[in-house]
Amino acid sequence: MKNFFVGDTKLTPEVSFDIESNVFTFKGNSIPENSNSFYFPILEWIDTHTTTIASNKNKLHITIDLEYFNSSSLKQLVKVLMKCVDVVPKRDIHVIWYCDNPTDDFLETGEDISAALNVPFDFKFRK
Repeated sequence: MKNFFVGDTKLTPEVSFDIESNVFTFKGNSIPENSNSFYFPILEWIDTHTTTIASNKNKLHITIDLEYFNSSSLKQLVKVLMKCVDVVPKRDIHVIWYCDNPTDDFLETGEDISAALNVPFDFKFRK
C-alpha cells in the first residue's frame, strides 16, 4: 500500500495521506486552473484504498490547513470529505479546520461543511 503525496505549488496545496497512521493533510493554497484535474487523483486514491482506510485501527485524522481556496476547489474538497465519511464511521473521523481568526469566512465555510456532513470539526486559529 502506498501513501499519497503531492507537493505544493503557488496554486495547489500539499496533499498527503499516510495510510498507516490514517492521517490526511491539505496545506497551502488551492486555486488550480482545473480543480477537477487536481483533485481527481486524490478521489481515485481513496477509492483504491477504501478497504484499508476503513479497516485501519486508527481514527481518520483530516487536517485542512488552506490559507486560500476558490469555490471550485471547495467543491472538490467537499467531495473528498464526503468520500471519507462514506468509508469511515463518523465517530472515527477527526477533522481539524484551520482559520485565521474567529470572524474569518473560512470559519463559516468550515461550520457549514461540518453541519452538512454531520461531522464535528475542531477549529484552530493560526497565530
